[in-house]
Amino acid sequence: MDTPEQNKEQSTTPEPAVTQQPEMFYPQKNLEGIGGWLLLLAILLPLWIINYLIILVGILIKYSESIGMMSHHYNNQDVIFGMSKLSTGFWMALVTIVFLIIMIVHFYKRSKKTPILFISFLVGQYFTSQFIYYSVILRYINDSGFFDLTGFSQLSSTIISAFIWIPYFLLSKRVKATFTR
Repeated sequence: MDTPEQNKEQSTTPEPAVTQQPEMFYPQKNLEGIGGWLLLLAILLPLWIINYLIILVGILIKYSESIGMMSHHYNNQDVIFGMSKLSTGFWMALVTIVFLIIMIVHFYKRSKKTPILFISFLVGQYFTSQFIYYSVILRYINDSGFFDLTGFSQLSSTIISAFIWIPYFLLSKRVKATFTR
């Protein structure tokens, strides 16, 4: 039998209220793995490599045309400037391809280095766009007297993508849960 003290203790202790809803109302999101916006990046990485390979082939074709023009062109200064632009572009594209391959390997291994590599890629793209814009496009403004928006649009798209992707990689719970190895 219960003593009066035990009955009093049992009656003063209220039963905890059940506040937890069934799991079907609040499904747990699995943030590990490549999902969400990272799927877009998984698609873009190989496409960027293909894009830079096409750029590399285009540069090699233009370079071979420039070599042929040197013998027939009366103003070799423009041809030499064009060839130096092409060789700089070639090395920039080649380094970018190697960097993208390294980034893809880290991305699919879900390495902790992936967010830093991707942010570095975006910053590198920004400085590459700046270099192209100021060294190439602005030279033609002075020579031809008109403004070409090609370099400016490249620079703008690089800045916009950096404003989107850098905060995502720094603040996203999915990124922190995915790249843990």
